[in-house]
Amino acid sequence: MPDLASSIAQTHLPPNALVVVTAADAPTWVVHATQSMTYPVALPSDFKVQDTNGAGDAFVGGFFAGLYCVFRFSFFN
Repeated sequence: MPDLASSIAQTHLPPNALVVVTAADAPTWVVHATQSMTYPVALPSDFKVQDTNGAGDAFVGGFFAGLYCVFRFSFFN
């Protein structure tokens, strides 16, 4: 999957774009035209998931909040 995401990033997106691929409890891939990173998913064992509605929205919110915290001085000022 990282190779496919990297190919998409290199051929179909602007140079500074990111491709983020999530797959439930599988690792999350973040791919840029020049590099890719894999992040494991933390799975707490002390509770049972009742409903996954909104999980993707929550992920996107957290992802963009993290990007803002890391890059706020270079992108947003």
